[in-house]
This record gives sequence, structure tokens and C-alpha cells, in this order.
Amino acid sequence: DLEGLRPADRGEFTRRAHGNGRLGALEVEGLADLLNADTAAQRGQALAQMGGAATARYGRWRDTLLSALAHAEAVIDFGDDDMEGIDGYDVWAGVRDRVGGLADDLDAALADAARGTLLRSGLDVAIVGPPNVGKSTLLNALAGREVAIVSDAAGTTRDVVECVLDLGGVRCAVQDTA
Repeated sequence: DLEGLRPADRGEFTRRAHGNGRLGALEVEGLADLLNADTAAQRGQALAQMGGAATARYGRWRDTLLSALAHAEAVIDFGDDDMEGIDGYDVWAGVRDRVGGLADDLDAALADAARGTLLRSGLDVAIVGPPNVGKSTLLNALAGREVAIVSDAAGTTRDVVECVLDLGGVRCAVQDTA
């Protein structure tokens, strides 16, 4: 019996790491996703987020915006004529190029967001149809094992039978309906 010692509370180490600046909010979210991951693809996505991939990406976007803002403010403060021609560099063109590249990065991230959300959340799929058309057989074939009872008698499946599967890296909760 060691006086003054106690078991750690659930999430205590993560809470302390976040409070001490060792883990950011995105890394904590990545850790939660890792703990809840059902597929290898979900684990990979969570590890990337936990490793700081999103934080680094957002930091690059921030740096690009701050740099463009500083150059734009310099032109406003010193005038366009004073800024042009420094080593043949057009400041406004540089700002436009940086902001245009950032806009392209943002568009690509937004286009990819649906894929990330699908991978993170997974799919809910219901197998529906009239009695005795093979819904339970299909579920068993997808699962690769007997999850639902298969019988020639109509109405064997009375409740919804659910099985979580990894289909191509995507978590799919497949439900066999009555």
C-alpha cells in the first residue's frame, strides 16, 4: 500500500499533455479517433492527425497568409511605385501568386474533406427486401462467417442483425433487416 498514489483517471494523461501544451486539440482528436478506429485506414488517418499532419498543414496556410499580408501592407505603406522593380520583383504579383496557391490548397482540402469524413465515420448500410430473398446469406457472405441465421422458413430474422465490416478500408455497419 503506497500512500498518496492512485490509479490514473480515464484520459488523465491526455488531458495533462494537452494542458501542458504537449498535445494540441487536433492531436487529442486524432488520439480519440485512433482509440475508436475499426479499420487500418481509420488508424492511418488518426495516426497522421495525431502526428501533427493537420496542424502542420494549417500552420503552412497561416504562414502563407501572414506573408502575403505583410507584403500587401508594405505596398500600402510605401507605395506601389517604391516597391516595384526591386530585383525585378513585382510585390503584388507575388502576393497574388501566394494567395492563389493557397486558394488551390484550400479547394483541394475541401474536395478531400468528404473522403476523410467517410473514412472517419464509416457507413451504415441496410440490406432490405422481401422475406427469403437472401438478405441474411448476403450478410454472411460479406462477413465471411455466420452472423445471421439462414433458413428456408420465412421470417427467421425477426430483429435487425448488425455486423461491422472493413470494406475496402471503410468501416461499414451492415444491417440485415427482418
